[in-house]
Amino acid sequence: MIIPSNLPPQRKQSRPAKSSTTPVYCIVGDTLCEVRIWSDAEWERLDSAAKPSQVSHVPGLGWVGAVLGPTELR
Repeated sequence: MIIPSNLPPQRKQSRPAKSSTTPVYCIVGDTLCEVRIWSDAEWERLDSAAKPSQVSHVPGLGWVGAVLGPTELR
């Protein structure tokens, strides 16, 4: 994944406590994946075996990667 380096830094945004999120999916090859975003702190705490190999760091946002999507959608 290539992230342009000339993007302005993003402000940290917080969601209201009662907000719900809808998963975002992508196709990698023939595989349905869920797009995930980890803050820098979350990424540091994540076990290395659980970190996806294809990720990109987006300044001001965190780490963006794709993990296998839910089996009910495959």
